[in-house]
Amino acid sequence: MKLVNTNQVMDHLGISRATIYRWMKKGFIKGYRPSHKSKVIYFDLNEIERLIKK
Repeated sequence: MKLVNTNQVMDHLGISRATIYRWMKKGFIKGYRPSHKSKVIYFDLNEIERLIKK
């Protein structure tokens, strides 16, 4: 599992932050926070690539 942050996902896919959060809300992707106080959300790059290949 390779974790990437929101900005890296935006750059990799050319999508907006709103799209990423919408995908999270709909359950398409899962975000991970290192701690409950952290503002940074990480995503599994394999999961992102699986989603865009559909």
